[in-house]
This record gives sequence, structure tokens and C-alpha cells, in this order.
Amino acid sequence: MNNKGFTLIELVVTIAIIMIISIPLTNMFLFSSKVNALGREEMDGISAAKKYMEELKASKELFNIDSEEGIDYKKYKLYVDILGVERYASKEVTEGIEFNEDIKVLVLGEYNIKYSRDDINYTSVPESSLVIEFDEKKDLYINNTRVLKKQKKDLNLGLYFQDIVGLYDFSIKNFTNYTINIYILEPNLKRYEYNLEILNGRVNTYKNLRTTTSTEITPYILYKIKIDVEKNDEYITTLEGTKRFDY
Repeated sequence: MNNKGFTLIELVVTIAIIMIISIPLTNMFLFSSKVNALGREEMDGISAAKKYMEELKASKELFNIDSEEGIDYKKYKLYVDILGVERYASKEVTEGIEFNEDIKVLVLGEYNIKYSRDDINYTSVPESSLVIEFDEKKDLYINNTRVLKKQKKDLNLGLYFQDIVGLYDFSIKNFTNYTINIYILEPNLKRYEYNLEILNGRVNTYKNLRTTTSTEITPYILYKIKIDVEKNDEYITTLEGTKRFDY
């Protein structure tokens, strides 16, 4: 009788120990399964985004995608943002090219940029970025400071880089029916980098003005593509890339 009772107690204790051990093991298994599922979901989402981006890159059409509602693609919701980064105009340019600039911008170093309307009275900008906006009233603003008023013609802007080191950002916004022409003059030894973002409107960029021989600039616009991937209203991943469109 006592032996049977002792065996029953042992059984109960053993079951209790097994339950105590099995609960965290079960939770660990469930957590591992969830992580693996999320990993597969992310990989599948990346694969879908890559495939869609390749379709965009392969397209020969100039595209404009409204990403407010998202795009249903391979069981995922893709939110696509496409931004024109830099556009080149087809033009043969030489070192001695003549252009009448309305604004002259000198890039003398990081946190040392200045601009002028008359090549005499310069305004200094103690930072490494410029936001240039040609608004609906035909007024030109540089970093929120009005520089020109009622400019009712195409705007010519000379951008002169010295032999400098640094990273620079230039954003161009054109809300008029005129064109902003940007003439970029660079030293022979280029030791800096810059990003020129055309956020709105008609902008032509003329580069390689430091050369002494004629240089043909192929006309194209470079786009930056960003794709956010979601499924069932849950964010999964983001993929970024670029596309060149020749026109």
C-alpha cells in the first residue's frame, strides 16, 4: 500500500516537473517559429520589392506613381516614392562658355558658401547646404532669404566649386513656368562630393565646364526610388535604388 502511494507521488512530481520544463520550451519553440516566419516574410517582401523595382528600371517610360494608396503586388502592399535627383541638359560646353548669370554661388569650403547678384556684394551661408526656391510670384529665395523679386524670365545660376574637401547638398524647387539653368564649374582636381536634388519644376544642369574641349553631356534624369513594403497593415522592410531615364 505504501509502495503504491509512493509511486503515485513520484508520478505526480514527475508530471509537475515535466510541465514546468515543457512550458518554457513550448514558448521558446513558438517564439522561434514566429521569428522564422517573420524572417521568411521579410525575405519574401524584399524579393517582391526587388522584382517590382526591376520592372521600374526596365521600363522605358517616364513614370509617375501615386503611392498614397499603395500598390498591391504579390500579396504585399508597396508604397513607392520616386524623386528626381539630377537632370542633365544636352549641351556642348567648354571652359570659355558664356552665360549671363543672375546669381553667382561660390563654394569655398564646408560651412563657407556665399552668393551674389552683382559679383561684388556677397551673402555668406555658414552651412554646407542650399535650398533654392523660385516661387509662384517669380521671387527667388536662397535658404528662405529673398534674393530676386519678380524674375519674369529664365533664371541662370552659376555654381563655382573651388579646390575643396567636403560634402554638399543643393535642393532646387521651381514653381514657375520658366527654367532654372545651373552652370556648374569645377576644379580639375575634384576632392568633394555633392548631391543636387531637383524637387520641382524645370531645371537644366550644365556640367564639366572646367574642360578646355567640347564635351557632350548626355541628356538624362536620375531618379531615386524608395519602396516601403507592408502586409496586413504591418511594416516589413524598405528597399531603395536608382533609375536613369534617357530623354
